[in-house]
Amino acid sequence: MSSSEPQHAAPRRGLLLADHYPPMRGGIARYLETLVRESSGALRVVAPREPGAGSDPAVAARVDFFRRCASGKIYKALRWWIEARLAAAAWSAHRAAPFDCAIAGSMDMAPAAARFARRAGIPWFVCAYGNDLCPTSASSYARWEKRRHLRIAARADGAIAISRFTAAMMQERGIAEKRIAIVYPALPLDQPPARACAAREEALRGRDPVALSVGGLVARKNHLGALDALAPLRIEFPALFYAIAGAGPMEREIRRKIDALGMSGCACIWSDLGDAEIEALYSRASVFLLPSLDLRASAGSIEGFGIVYLEAARAGLPCVAGRAGGAAEAVLDEETGLLADPADPASIRAALARLFRDPLLRQRLGQAARRRFEAEFTARRSWEAFERAVAWQSCAAKREQK
Repeated sequence: MSSSEPQHAAPRRGLLLADHYPPMRGGIARYLETLVRESSGALRVVAPREPGAGSDPAVAARVDFFRRCASGKIYKALRWWIEARLAAAAWSAHRAAPFDCAIAGSMDMAPAAARFARRAGIPWFVCAYGNDLCPTSASSYARWEKRRHLRIAARADGAIAISRFTAAMMQERGIAEKRIAIVYPALPLDQPPARACAAREEALRGRDPVALSVGGLVARKNHLGALDALAPLRIEFPALFYAIAGAGPMEREIRRKIDALGMSGCACIWSDLGDAEIEALYSRASVFLLPSLDLRASAGSIEGFGIVYLEAARAGLPCVAGRAGGAAEAVLDEETGLLADPADPASIRAALARLFRDPLLRQRLGQAARRRFEAEFTARRSWEAFERAVAWQSCAAKREQK
C-alpha cells in the first residue's frame, strides 16, 4: 500500500435500520436521508411502511411499525415483535447481498441492529440525537425500555452523535468517549425550488419585518415564548408578522395564545406546507426564530442540534436561537445569529429588536451563516465524516476481536 492511500478502507456496504425515514418528516428523517443520498449506494435502508412511501432504490425493506395502536399493553407486545421483524428483514437483505456493517438509525433501533449484527457477524453502530438520551417521566415501562436501549447501545462498536452536546450526553449515559464520533447534520448545497402560495403571499404582502419558525409544534420549540417576545414589538414595528410553519400536538394551545395576545392579524400557523412552500418562506423572511428550551428535567426533551437552523443558514437568514442544547453549535452567537435565554421572553425580544432595527446586522449575520454552511454543513462533508467514523470504528472493532 502506498503512503498516499488511506490506511483503512471504508465499508463498501452498510445497512441502516431506521424508525424515522421519508416520507416521514422531521429532523431525524432528513438527517438519515441526506446520508443515504450521499452514500452513492453504500447505504441501504430498512424503514417503516408509511402512507405515501413510493419506490426508493435505497430502501431494502419496509416494516409495519403499527404506530397507530402502539400504546399500553398492545405496544409492549408489539415492540418485541417489531424488533424481530426488523432483524428478520435485515437478515433477508443481508443474505441477498452481504453488508459490512449495520447502523441503528436511533437508540430505539439499537436492539434490532444488535440482533441482526450478531447473527451476521458484522460491526454495528448507533446514532443518537438528544431526545433519545433524555430521562423520561413517562410510564415505568418507557423508563425501563430507555434504560434497555442505552445498555444495548453501550455495547455497540461505535456511536454517531449529531453534535458535541449530544456526544457529551452519550458519555453521561455510559457510552465510552473513544467509541463516539460526531457527524453533524447537513443539507444539499443548493436550495430546492421554491414555490410561493398565493394565499401565503397575500398574507405577507406589505409585512416587514417577518419572523419565521419552522418545526414541529411541541413544547421544546418554544413557540409560546416566541409569541410573548414578539407581542410588545408590534408597537415599534406595526407591520411585523410571525409565520409558523409546522404541525403538532400544541397547535391548539399556540392558536389560543395568538388570540389571547391579540396577534391573530399578524401571526399565523401554516401546518400544511410542502418543502417548496417552506423554501419560499425562507426567502421571504427577515429573521429565523426558534428559541428552543431545555426540557430535560420536566419533559425529557432537548434540541440536540436543529437542522432547521441549517435550512435558514442556507437561505442566508440570521437566526435567533435559544442558548440550550446543541443549538449553540448550529448558531454561533454574534457571528451567524444571536443566542438568547429561551426561558426569558425579554431576552428573546432584545435579540429580535436588534435584528429588526439593523438591516446591515441582519445582512452580515445572514451572509456569515451562508458561508459557514457552505464550509461545514454540506451533505458531502457530512457523508465523508460518517464514512471516516464508521471505517475507523470498524477497523478498531476487528482488531479488538483478534
